[in-house]
Amino acid sequence: MQLVEPARGLGKALIRNVSKALKSTISMVKDLAEGEGDLTKRLEIVTHDELGELAKWLNTFLDKIHQIIVQVAGTAEKVAVASEDLNSTSQQITTSAEETATQADVVTKAAKAVSQNLETVATGAEEMESSINEIAKNATEAAKVATSAVKVAETTTCYRFEAGRILDRDWSGHQSHYFDCPADQPAGFERNH
Repeated sequence: MQLVEPARGLGKALIRNVSKALKSTISMVKDLAEGEGDLTKRLEIVTHDELGELAKWLNTFLDKIHQIIVQVAGTAEKVAVASEDLNSTSQQITTSAEETATQADVVTKAAKAVSQNLETVATGAEEMESSINEIAKNATEAAKVATSAVKVAETTTCYRFEAGRILDRDWSGHQSHYFDCPADQPAGFERNH
C-alpha cells in the first residue's frame, strides 16, 4: 500500500494538470466561438505531451487567424478610404450634374428666345414680301397707266396735228376753206357745220 499512495497522488496531480490544461483550452475556444476571444492571447505550453502539442497547434491556428484579421482590418480601412473617395466623387458628380442641368435650362431658354426671334423675323419677312408684292403690283399698274397716257398723248398730238389742218366744209360737203392750223383762221371766221 505504500506504493499505491504515491501513485494515487501522482495520478491526482496528472489529472489536475490535464484538467487544468483542458479547462484553459476549452475556455479559450469558447471565448473565440462566442466572439469574445482575444486573438493576441496564447495558450501556455507546460508539457510536451499530447496536450502540449494541442496547445502548440491551437496557438499556430490563432496566429494565422490573427494575421488574416489584421489583413482584413487593413483592407477594411482601405475600403473605408475608397468609400469616402467614392462619396466625394459622387457628390462632385451630383454637383456637376446639377450645374449641367442648370446650364441646359439656360440653353433651352436661349434656344426658345432665338426661335421666337426667328419666328418674328420670318413674320416680318412675310409681311415685307407682301408689301413688296403690293408695291410691285401698284408699280405695274402705274406703268400701264403711264403707258396708256403716253399713247393717249401721242394720239392727241396726232389729232391735234390733223386738227391744225382744218378743212372747212359747208353743209353740202363742198370744201369752202382750208387752214393748216386753227390759229391761221381769220378773226371772225366760223365754220359752217
